[in-house]
Amino acid sequence: SGVWSFTPSSDLSEAAHPLHVTATDAAGNTSGNSNIRTITIDLTAPSAPVIDSPATDVSTTSVRPPIGGTAEANSEITVYDGATSIGTTTTDGSGNWSFTPSSDLSESAHAFHVTATDEAGNTSTDSNVRTITIDATAPDAPVITTPSGNLTTSVNTQPISGTAEANSTVTIYDGATQIGSAIADGSGNWSLAPDPTFTEGSH
Repeated sequence: SGVWSFTPSSDLSEAAHPLHVTATDAAGNTSGNSNIRTITIDLTAPSAPVIDSPATDVSTTSVRPPIGGTAEANSEITVYDGATSIGTTTTDGSGNWSFTPSSDLSESAHAFHVTATDEAGNTSTDSNVRTITIDATAPDAPVITTPSGNLTTSVNTQPISGTAEANSTVTIYDGATQIGSAIADGSGNWSLAPDPTFTEGSH
C-alpha cells in the first residue's frame, strides 16, 4: 500500500529540521524530492514567566481582577489561584499576556501564579506570586465616640475620635466639606485633630 515510516537512529539537535524524502524502486530509479516537512526540536523549557500587573499585592473590589505579565513569545500561560488552575491565555509575539477570570472569585486573598508552556510542550517553573485581596463589601458605618454627644466648647481644635473597620480610612466631614482623614488602627480605633481649627459656630 506504499506506507512507510522512519525513526532517526541518533538524536537530532535542538533546531528546525526541514525533512524530505526520495523513493528508489527495485530497478534503481529514484524519484524527485517529496514535499518538505519541517520538525522543530525544542527540549528546553521556557524561562519562568513574570506577573507584572498589578505591580504589587493589592486589594480590589473587583471579583474578576485582571492580571498580566510577560513570558516566552507565543507560549500558553496557565493561571493558578493557589494550587487550582483557573484558565489559560496566550502570549503575543512580544511575549506579553493578560488574563481576566471568566467567573467571579470569592471575597478573600487570592495568591496567583502562572506557568508558560511552549509550542513543543515544555513547561516552565512557576512565576512570582501576586496576591490580590478581593473585598467587595462596604465597611459598617463608623462611629464617633469623642465627643460623646453634642457639646459647646471654647476649644477650636476639638479632637474627634471613634471606631471603624480595622485598617480602614475614615474621612471626616464638617457638613458637606471634607476636613481630614484618619487611618483606623488594627483594633479599629481612629482619631483626628482638625486642621485648620474650627471657627466659631455649629459644626
